[in-house]
Amino acid sequence: MRTEGPRALFKGVLAPCVGVGAINAIIFGVEGEGMRYLVDETPTNHMIAGTIAGGVQCVVTGPMELVKTQMQVTGIGDASVKPSLSKTAREIYRNDGLKGFGRGLGTTLCRELPAFACYFGSYDALLKITNYHPSDDHATVKVLVSGGLAGVNSWVLTYPVDQIKSKLQADQTNRFSGPTDCIKQTMIEEGFRGFYRGISTAVVRAFVVNAATFGGVNYMMNILLQQSSS
Repeated sequence: MRTEGPRALFKGVLAPCVGVGAINAIIFGVEGEGMRYLVDETPTNHMIAGTIAGGVQCVVTGPMELVKTQMQVTGIGDASVKPSLSKTAREIYRNDGLKGFGRGLGTTLCRELPAFACYFGSYDALLKITNYHPSDDHATVKVLVSGGLAGVNSWVLTYPVDQIKSKLQADQTNRFSGPTDCIKQTMIEEGFRGFYRGISTAVVRAFVVNAATFGGVNYMMNILLQQSSS
């Protein structure tokens, strides 16, 4: 049996790359618009706006993650099978029609709503704890650390839900009848550890990615504010 080697580590990487810009635009755009209506810059209001943003961006995230997951599990152990973004999407549509892209969407919502409430609420709270101000000497460090920790908090809170969502979307043989059945089988076969498998890697990645995300957003916002005031 042939193996795919290092290339297997990057299987399905195109799908998340295609949508990541759109997702971040939706998330920060909706959250920012929500804060315009909520007015007061408080962690609670950021949690409310973040919840709304998390729900809206599921329209993109759910189908995108489904295609990515299906690509990653297709042809495992068989290098002759080379799944692609378009082929995987067509296969999902051929088997289940448009409704096939909604597989795992309910679980995705259960992950994203609390995740982004925690994400934006944590970020705002951490900035307030550090007495952040754009003119601070350590303003950039505060943004990066707060953003990274906000990402970690969000993942730790919702990681078990993400595990169930991933198993449902990777299920090509209808092994699970639904989220409840998936939870039961995971508990029976793996115990509580099954809900946290791989969390250490996810936490490290979450800190780096979200530190960079908030750092980039903060940098661009400062530039736009400077341009608008000049």
